[in-house]
Amino acid sequence: MAKCSGFLYTVREGDTIVSIARMHNIKIAELIVANSNIDDPTKLFPGQEVCIPRGKGTPQGSGKSQGKGSKQAVDLEFGVELPTGYRIKKYAAELTFPTGITFSDIGEMYVVESGYRAGSVSGPARVLRVYPDGSADEITRGFLPPVTGITWYDESLYVSESGYPGQITRVFTDGTRETVINNLPTGGDHQLSHIVFGPDGMMYFGIGTATNSGVVGPDNTWLGKRPRFRDLTCRNYEMVGQKKPDQMVKSQSFCTGAIYQANPNGNGMKVFADGVRNPFGLGFAPGGSLFATDNGMDVRGSRPVANAWDTFEEIHFGEWYGWPDYNARVPVTDPRFKPDDGPQPQFLIRNQPPLTEGPVALVEPHSVPAKFDFSTGTEFGFQGEAFIALFGHIDHMGEPLLEPAGFKVVRVNIETGEVNDFMVILDPREAGNGPVHPIQARFCPCTGKLYVVDFGQTGDTGGPPKRKSGAIWEISR
Repeated sequence: MAKCSGFLYTVREGDTIVSIARMHNIKIAELIVANSNIDDPTKLFPGQEVCIPRGKGTPQGSGKSQGKGSKQAVDLEFGVELPTGYRIKKYAAELTFPTGITFSDIGEMYVVESGYRAGSVSGPARVLRVYPDGSADEITRGFLPPVTGITWYDESLYVSESGYPGQITRVFTDGTRETVINNLPTGGDHQLSHIVFGPDGMMYFGIGTATNSGVVGPDNTWLGKRPRFRDLTCRNYEMVGQKKPDQMVKSQSFCTGAIYQANPNGNGMKVFADGVRNPFGLGFAPGGSLFATDNGMDVRGSRPVANAWDTFEEIHFGEWYGWPDYNARVPVTDPRFKPDDGPQPQFLIRNQPPLTEGPVALVEPHSVPAKFDFSTGTEFGFQGEAFIALFGHIDHMGEPLLEPAGFKVVRVNIETGEVNDFMVILDPREAGNGPVHPIQARFCPCTGKLYVVDFGQTGDTGGPPKRKSGAIWEISR
């Protein structure tokens, strides 16, 4: 390894880049930058040496090693690997590109189909009630696709409609509905997130960015339809390269790359946190803290960024999470983010806000972390850990990855940042009867069982896109 200006820490079993940073009281980004020789900080191994920079942390010997993940067993029927003692079955089948489920107060399951189009294949944007035998009835349809989330609250359903412009709609069990918030700036590269309600009774949701990394370019397929569309800032920014330094890009009432808070009726809407790229999954931990998944930048467009991690974040009011100038709080000017055949990314914002701490965990690039839930019961196991669906990539921008990224459900220890596999799709190219693209992991509050929403065959794993290839999977022990 390169010369260490500090002291070396030897990785122990169960260590992560997050737990080592916390052990030595150092920021994760500082630790990553000091170890540029480590290509993938999400995959440390026992015996590996990590440099703790001079003036940071404490010598080796403090801290506590975390246990390894549980033993895994293969389910040959469905082509997945699960911890020994757990079993999986298909709960509901023949869904077309579902994106979410939710449960009523008495345990009734509702699912939303997105209306997504893959090639010539599409389905309706609709809400279904799913019965214990796997059958389903349609409640209503005709939403603005893609529909990206559904949540039960106060005897009704809240639905995320990510057409242009986006809106949040309240749906009653008789199929009637009302618009809660409209004219949201969706219609770019990313959409509305899952909607959640906090212990404070407030509604929380995210709006992803319009672009990959802050610059409109030929990679934005929506540009022909919306030539003036762009990312909208939540703060007053002075941009690098402006002709007049005193010219500011003004904050907007609705901005992109942000997480919002509002009353359940849509009133009192305000930005809760910003500087996130695609906060697709939101959820509250048992202790009441808000968490989100965030998808890292890609090697594409007018400002490509290589090797950007996906992250799991704890969200704090008023904090800035770094997009478009940071990934996991590491500046894009770091050499690890330079594309092989492109320029080193440079900062866009001159007056950058202070960065928040974190992230809670790093996830392998291009895994596409989506929606998640926390295990709260003792019967299922892994109490207090987050279970995150990783949608997955085989190719990235047309280039095959060395190994498929994602295609699994992982569990995350939010205290240490340790990420362990839970349900792994063994070969997404040959999924067969099993799941293909996990997009949500959700525990039923009544039974404690874990349900995994499978988006289905979109045509990106070798075969053609298929209508009615999505499903809901039930995992129990």
